[in-house]
Amino acid sequence: MTILPVGGACGPSGRGSWPSGREEVGAGGPVLAGGAPAVSGFLAGITESGRDGAPARRPVLRSDGSGGPARATTIDGRARQGWSAPPVSRAGAVRRSSHDQCPIDSRALAARRARVGAGRGAMSAAAVPAPGAWSAVPPGHYPLRGLVASEWTKFRTVRSTLWTLAATVTLGIGLGAIATATTAARWSQASLVERLTFDPTRTSLTGLLFAQLAVGILGVLVVSAEYGTGTIRATLAAAPRRPLVLAAKVAVYGAVVLVVGEAVAFGAFLLGQSLLSPKAPTAALGDPGVLRAVAGGGLYLLVLGLLALGIATIVRHTAGAISAFVAALLVLPLIVAALPSSIGDAVGRYLPANIGVVLLSVAPQAHAFSPWAGLGVLAGYAAAALVIGGTLLVRRDA
Repeated sequence: MTILPVGGACGPSGRGSWPSGREEVGAGGPVLAGGAPAVSGFLAGITESGRDGAPARRPVLRSDGSGGPARATTIDGRARQGWSAPPVSRAGAVRRSSHDQCPIDSRALAARRARVGAGRGAMSAAAVPAPGAWSAVPPGHYPLRGLVASEWTKFRTVRSTLWTLAATVTLGIGLGAIATATTAARWSQASLVERLTFDPTRTSLTGLLFAQLAVGILGVLVVSAEYGTGTIRATLAAAPRRPLVLAAKVAVYGAVVLVVGEAVAFGAFLLGQSLLSPKAPTAALGDPGVLRAVAGGGLYLLVLGLLALGIATIVRHTAGAISAFVAALLVLPLIVAALPSSIGDAVGRYLPANIGVVLLSVAPQAHAFSPWAGLGVLAGYAAAALVIGGTLLVRRDA
């Protein structure tokens, strides 16, 4: 057996009083010098070494009212021999604590609680900052520049961004090179109508009509990926001004797509003309309408990507946003083509795919907007999608 001190102090601490005297530990338990059981200073508890030297659980002492040895029951139900607390009269202000079996003076306990409460109130008052302390926080806590830096970090560190941009370059330049190389190889067999309607600029930019899919998917992922992983909650918690968050995403995505789109457009044009030059007619950037078509190809990818980003902000789901984007780009032209020509020609000019064909061509197209007017219509689609998405972003929960 090992006798250990447990519980709180009695007597001098003001939590009650026991008869004073010298404590002795005998074979039967702690006793006073006069022979009575004593628990002055600390209540003595009995523990027993457990298996492999682990201490046994502390027994809970129960008094039988006699002040002598009593049976104590541990938590697991096994009995241990221990000493109960001395009997205490229920009359007066002395009562028994349910924690440590120590008699407590109610008046002393009330005074102690008052002191503790006063101390906690002082600590709480000290924890409240002074009214002038808030003036130290600088205005504009979430500037647009910081949000742009944050979005740029997220944009460039996600692996899907690099893969999607690589797909844009491959489709835009690679498919354009295949189209021009095939045309050059078959030019000797081309009919008179094909020779008269041949547009070398549009042929070299054919790959952009497929690269637009990759650009749109990237625009969707810029927004929907955060909703899919739940990180949008952390983004909006750090920057509560949600329109600025959307503006930062648009700025970062738009800058990257504009640079990549223009590079792909000019690269596809130069490579395509070099493949056409031996056998078929070619075009130069100084020719009428050529520079507008090549530069418009990069702008077309930019505006179309912003449209996809706005759709993703509205839908907030990757599969749903991509499906809506592809439907607007590829499915709607098939539906319009099945309509009567009087209706199809009037409606088809508003379709994003038809606007892109006109923008990438040097020769004018029938039943279509002019290149810059068509680009303005497409920009209106993107702006409307972004405004609706921004409004929903503010009103809805993340």
